[in-house]
Amino acid sequence: MKLTKKILREANIINSWDIGKIAHNRVILYYEHATHDRLAHCATWQVSGIGFKTNPEAAWYDHGCKTFIVHDKNTEEAFQEAQKWCQEHHELTGTKPREKWERDPHGNYHPEGTLAKIENFLKDGRNCSMCGQNFRNWLAYRNHLYQHKQEALR
Repeated sequence: MKLTKKILREANIINSWDIGKIAHNRVILYYEHATHDRLAHCATWQVSGIGFKTNPEAAWYDHGCKTFIVHDKNTEEAFQEAQKWCQEHHELTGTKPREKWERDPHGNYHPEGTLAKIENFLKDGRNCSMCGQNFRNWLAYRNHLYQHKQEALR
């Protein structure tokens, strides 16, 4: 099955962060286009952590992401630099050395095998570890887990 944004939206998988969360990834590589407005910045590749900052000392406009600027080099060179950084910091990023990356329908990159995990989620769903109920909708699954958490707090 070819994953498209429409198929993902039907399962309430809205963005690359949701894709990474379902596949239990730790990072996403994404391209930030240059802007020419009041907060102008040059184009960058960013390593975004899911639930943590990949660069805690980053400037506020990088939102805690490790950033690779596409200024004097072409986009591919900066992308390879970001991949290399992920491999060098594999204990933080959860990626394996020499791991390949694959592009999601939103244009961002995840470690290889991520899209296969998403296809399995869409086909088989995910079972709740507390009650065994099966979900094929990401938002319904997250809300169900939240309800379990609220019940446990009572």
